[in-house]
Amino acid sequence: MNVPSPSSNLKPKPSKNLMMGCFIGNVLEWFDFAIYGCLASVLGQLFFPTLDPYTALLSSYGVFAAAFIMRPVGAILIGHFGDKRGRKKAFLWSLVGMAVPTAIMGLLPVYEQIGVCAPISLTFCRMMQGLSTGGEFSGSIILLVEHAPPHRKSFFSAWADMGSSIGMIAAAIAILLLNAVLTEPELLAWGWRIPFLVSSFVALGGYYLRRQLTETPEFLAQKNKRAPSIWPLRIILQKYKQKLFLAMGFLMVNSAGYYFVVVFIPNQNLSHYPKIYGSMSMLFSLIVMMPAMIWGAILSDKIGQVRCLIMGYTGCLILSFPLLYSAKYGTYVQQLVYQGLFSLNLGFCFGPRSSFIAEIFPTAIRYSAVSLSYNLGNALFGGTAPLVCALMIEQTGTMLAPAAYIAVASLVSLVSVVLLGRDVLQAKKPIRLPSNRRSAKLNQEFWFRARK
Repeated sequence: MNVPSPSSNLKPKPSKNLMMGCFIGNVLEWFDFAIYGCLASVLGQLFFPTLDPYTALLSSYGVFAAAFIMRPVGAILIGHFGDKRGRKKAFLWSLVGMAVPTAIMGLLPVYEQIGVCAPISLTFCRMMQGLSTGGEFSGSIILLVEHAPPHRKSFFSAWADMGSSIGMIAAAIAILLLNAVLTEPELLAWGWRIPFLVSSFVALGGYYLRRQLTETPEFLAQKNKRAPSIWPLRIILQKYKQKLFLAMGFLMVNSAGYYFVVVFIPNQNLSHYPKIYGSMSMLFSLIVMMPAMIWGAILSDKIGQVRCLIMGYTGCLILSFPLLYSAKYGTYVQQLVYQGLFSLNLGFCFGPRSSFIAEIFPTAIRYSAVSLSYNLGNALFGGTAPLVCALMIEQTGTMLAPAAYIAVASLVSLVSVVLLGRDVLQAKKPIRLPSNRRSAKLNQEFWFRARK
C-alpha cells in the first residue's frame, strides 16, 4: 500500500510523461554506454596497437570492465544523494555525468598520436561513465516504481529495461550503418567517433525531459520523518547486509547472461561468419528480449514476481550449453534459434526484476540499496563476463567452457530469488513489539515499516 502524502499536490498520478521521460533518458544513456562494447575490436586496434589482435581485444574488454568497477562507487555517491535530496535531482545529474565523458571520448586522440596517454584517457572516460551509470538506471527504476499503481509496478518498471534495450539496439544499428557506409580504413580513421559525438548532443534532449519529471510521493511523504543524521549506507550495512548479498546473487545471470549474449558472442564470432553476422545476432537477441520483458512484467503483476523469475532462470540454466554449442558447431540459423530462446528467458526475467529489487528495501534507503546491489552485481558478474569467458576459453582450450559459467550464474540467481522471496513475505507481516520496548526500538520499527 502506498504511503499517503499530506497533500494532493504531493501525489501526482503516474502518466505517460513519466514513462517516456525515464524511457527516452535510458535510451540515450545506454546508447552512450553500449557504443563502446559495439566498437570493442575497433577501439582495441586504435588504442592498443602494439599488442597482438587477441590481446588488444582482451585489453579493450578490460577497459569495458573498468567502467563497471566504478559503478558501485557511483551507486554509493548518487544513491546517498537520491535518498537525502530526492530521486529527481540524482536522476538528472546522472545524465550529465554520462554525456560529458561521452563527448570527450569522441574527441580523444588515438595511440599513434599521443602514445600511452590514449588508453589511459580512454579508461578514465569509461570510469566516469561507470560512475554516472551507477545511479542512473537505479534512479529510473525507483521513479517508476514509486509513482506506479500498486498492482502495476512491474509493468511500469519494465520501461526502464525497455529503454536500456532500445539504447543497445540503437548502438548496434549505428555500428551496422557505419560498417555498411564506410570502408574499414575510414571507420578506423574517423568513423568510430560519430556515435559518441552524436549521442552527446542528443543527451541535451534527455536532460530537458528529465527536468519535467516530478518527485515521487513516497519520498516526499517520508522526507520529514527521517532524522537528518541518518546515513542510508550505514543502515544498509547494519540491517540489510544479507538482503544486499542475496540481491547481488539474484542479479548474477541477468548481468552475466546479458553481456554474454550481446557482447561476448558477437565479438568472438564463434561460428566464423563475417563480422556483420555477429552484429546482426546481437541485434536479434536485443529485439527478442523486448516483448519478453513486457510479457514477464504483465504476468508478474498477476501471479507474482518470484514465480516469473524462477521460470526465467530455469530456462537460462537449461539453455546455457545448447546456446554455446550451437554458436560453435551449428549453422547460423541454429545459432539464432538458441540465442532467441535464451534471450526470451532472459527478457522474461528482466520484466519483474526491477520492481522486485525495488520492493526488497524500504523507501528511506531504497535509492542507495538498489543502486549498490544492482551495480555491485553488474560490476562482479556483468562487466567482467566477456573477459572471464574469453579467459576460460584461453585456459581450457575449449569454446564451450563459458557455458559452465552461465549455468552456475543461473543456479545462483535461482536460489537467491527463492530466499529473497521468502524473506520479503516474512518482512511484510505486521511487526508487534511489546509496549515496554516500543520506545527503545522506535528507530528500528521505522526502518521496518518504511516499506509499502
